[in-house]
Amino acid sequence: MMYTMNWNSPLCRKLYQKTKNKCAFLYKEIGKADTPGGYIDDKFIVMDPSNPQDIETWREIVNSAYSDASYTLDEAYALLTNHPAVYPSETAFYLLDGKKAATISYGPIRSAGDTGGFFRIAVLPEHQKKGIGTELLRYAEAQLLSKDISRVEETIKLKRIGSLIMHFKAGYQPETSYAVRANKPKSFGKKAAAMVGYELLIKPITMSIYREFYLNKRT
Repeated sequence: MMYTMNWNSPLCRKLYQKTKNKCAFLYKEIGKADTPGGYIDDKFIVMDPSNPQDIETWREIVNSAYSDASYTLDEAYALLTNHPAVYPSETAFYLLDGKKAATISYGPIRSAGDTGGFFRIAVLPEHQKKGIGTELLRYAEAQLLSKDISRVEETIKLKRIGSLIMHFKAGYQPETSYAVRANKPKSFGKKAAAMVGYELLIKPITMSIYREFYLNKRT
C-alpha cells in the first residue's frame, strides 16, 4: 500500500511548494483489450522532421502551450531527432479544422525497448480543455502498441496538475516503485538518490494529488 499525505495539510502543501518542479512518475500497462481507440485517425498527421516548416509549427505549438518553453529551431530539431530518453521517436500533429493545433511525440525508451514514453504533449492554449490531450494520449498509445510496446512511463512535473489529472483519467497511475522504472539514471549514486527521493517525498505527494484531484472527484 502506498503512503500518502493529506493534500490539504500544511505539511503537504509546504513540501509541494518546495518540490513542484520535481517530476512525478506515472505508468500504464497498455494492451489491445484496454486501449479501445479513443481517437479519430484522420485527425492526426505524422511530422516530417526533415521539413523545416514542420519543425517551426511544432516549436510554435509547444512554446505557446508551455510557459517555460522557448525552443529555438535548432533546439527543437535536436530534441525531435535525438531525444535523450525516447528514441527513435515519432511526432504527430493533431488537426483541428484542417490546421495543426496540438502535438505529441512518442517512442521506445532507450534503455528498454519494450517500454515506451511520450514527450512534449502540447495543445495550443485556445484549444485546451476540449479533450484533445486525451486523444493525443490514445493515439500515441496505439502507435506504441503497434510496435509491441506494452508499458508506458511518463515523467511530469508536479506543478502541472492539469496534465497529471489528464493522465489519471486516461488510466495512468503513480509508479509503485522507482526501482521498476526502465528510464532511470545509470550511475548507482544518482539512481540511489533518485529512488530515496521518490519513495520518501515525490511518491507521497503524487499520491496526494491523485487522491485529491482524481479519486475523490469520482466518488
